[in-house]
Amino acid sequence: MPEPYTWRELLAALDGEADVALFTSGAQVDHVMQAAGELGLGEAMLAAARQMLVASVGPVCSAGLRRHGLPLHLEPEHPELGHLLVAVARQLGGRACP
Repeated sequence: MPEPYTWRELLAALDGEADVALFTSGAQVDHVMQAAGELGLGEAMLAAARQMLVASVGPVCSAGLRRHGLPLHLEPEHPELGHLLVAVARQLGGRACP
């Protein structure tokens, strides 16, 4: 079984390689931004997020994105993962991300 990704590897993947960032909890947002800050990648994370579609599962998660200065492009009408995935698929509709 392959080793899990480290935070550094996941954050490095944001360097132009990701088109979409899906957040599913406020705690997840806090942990990602804490890890980015500890690695000296806080500003890089914010810059990368401005180049991709950032989607939140619901209001609590969206509040976390705003608290950290991350963009919020999409939040589904119902705060459930399935609704988030459908909303992202509809938003992309074969188009390039922001």
